[in-house]
Amino acid sequence: MLFCYPIEATFENWLHDGLMELLTRIFNGTDDPLNNWLGAFPAEKRDEVEKKPSLLEALRAVAGEIVGVPEAGQAGFLACMQAQNHIPDIFDPGVALVEMPDGYDALVERIETLFRIAFRMLTPLGIRDRQYALIYEHMPAHVCAFCGIEPLTAPDPAIPRESLDHYLPFSRYPFAAVNLRNLAPTGTKCNGPHKHNVDTLRDIDSVRRRCFDPFGGATATVSLLNSRPLEGATVKAFRLPHWQIDLEGNADAVATWDAVYDIKTRYQLNILDKELRNWLDHFANWVARDAAPPTTRDEVVALINRYLNVVIQEGFADFLKREVFGMLAHRCRVEPSAGRVTAWLIALLSPETGAAIVDQAA
Repeated sequence: MLFCYPIEATFENWLHDGLMELLTRIFNGTDDPLNNWLGAFPAEKRDEVEKKPSLLEALRAVAGEIVGVPEAGQAGFLACMQAQNHIPDIFDPGVALVEMPDGYDALVERIETLFRIAFRMLTPLGIRDRQYALIYEHMPAHVCAFCGIEPLTAPDPAIPRESLDHYLPFSRYPFAAVNLRNLAPTGTKCNGPHKHNVDTLRDIDSVRRRCFDPFGGATATVSLLNSRPLEGATVKAFRLPHWQIDLEGNADAVATWDAVYDIKTRYQLNILDKELRNWLDHFANWVARDAAPPTTRDEVVALINRYLNVVIQEGFADFLKREVFGMLAHRCRVEPSAGRVTAWLIALLSPETGAAIVDQAA
């Protein structure tokens, strides 16, 4: 991840906590486990919960189905529930996962139904909107923390809210379905075609892997310094760089992040390959209007640094664009690329041969 969401956004977790208490009673074989069931929730929230009769019905269905399960099986479901909510420790591959006991498909179905109902309740209870508003207010940029390239919309009822991602997917970890520690706003593409139901904790071979904590502290950075200009594919007579996108941070967590969200592929195909020509054209026009065309390497590097400081926004708004121009300045200074890249940029910025299109009437 590029940044983390504030841990305070997970504090209104009373619905999850109440369900954990009630299910613990059920799985422990407590007599009449749903007696005074509303007492599992804060006093000021009980009226709101009571108005959702489907929740009690779903809890009764789980309690009814557990009756025929042996004590060892009940203990297995309790251990699974506890393990799935052992967040953030569960993000460490050294922490064991506990599977649901086999042979109880009807009970598993009841559990999944319960948590689907509970997840849908987050919206009418206002929990979802309050969480999103708090996150939005404290974000360093209003973009998806998982990719940095999808904008997140303002928390206003006039526009649809963003997706609320089950970081640990519901299909594998239903007991964490309403745990705010497992619910993080994401961009539509991150949550949809890229991650969808991918298991964050296990790869395609079911091998455990480390992942970032969306509400933790560890993050990653992106570097393009090792990319090589003029050595990539040619598109419409324009030679792209050979991109090397280095994701820097904890190597194991970074590998999971890239695999789950297709980070490098999306950066290259959707942003770098598509936007580089436009970025260079803008740079050339800026030079034509506000500076003298360079004739030496030092002048090229100075212009790039000035462009970085004056024109390109800092932070996440233009972070890939900043990386591109930082890489170009770097490649003007290091061999074996320095001479070739410098000559290319001088030609690009030349009024006679370059890319600038200046409005002469301006």
